[in-house]
Amino acid sequence: MCGAVWQATIRDMFGASISIKHLKSVEVQVCSTLTFMLSSHVSQAFVDFFCTMIPKSLRHDIRQKALLAADLAMTDYGSLQFRPSVLGVACILCAFKVIGTSSQAFLNTLTAAKLGIRAADARACIPFVGLLVHKFYPEMCSNSVFYEMVAPAMASPTSVVDTRLTSPTAPSPAPIRATSTPTVAAPAPDTDADGDIAM
Repeated sequence: MCGAVWQATIRDMFGASISIKHLKSVEVQVCSTLTFMLSSHVSQAFVDFFCTMIPKSLRHDIRQKALLAADLAMTDYGSLQFRPSVLGVACILCAFKVIGTSSQAFLNTLTAAKLGIRAADARACIPFVGLLVHKFYPEMCSNSVFYEMVAPAMASPTSVVDTRLTSPTAPSPAPIRATSTPTVAAPAPDTDADGDIAM
């Protein structure tokens, strides 16, 4: 038997002390932990998770607006000052403000879940999210509840939208002031049918 390789089975290695079911559960746990440690966590994932705590009647509308706010926040350097989980909660709270509905039931459920997210942290993030939504989608921000939330940050000479990184030795740049709705050029149509495919 020169070329034969003996392959040990689980029973050969561990006897009857470990079952296949237990071994599979440990393997799933290890793989889940590795996935968690290797993936980047973004506020959109937390928005999806926290939306499960919202009543079904409001869930779709809140989720849609919160994901829009999370997408906007993801493009702004200022979002780096907040944990993605806190930013996700702030996006949901902002969505509640946009539709003019009380978020107290959601906050009570969040507190009862004991996830380590304080409502005060999320409330500190709301003006940042609100300004971004107001900057790019002012038509969504027409109700007075939303305006009351964002108005103090808009009146501030250095709003939270000013997110340029500065060196401690360099002079501080002038603050960026919120302007009217920015104009964005539409993307050019793709005239090459297989331009995105490498052949």
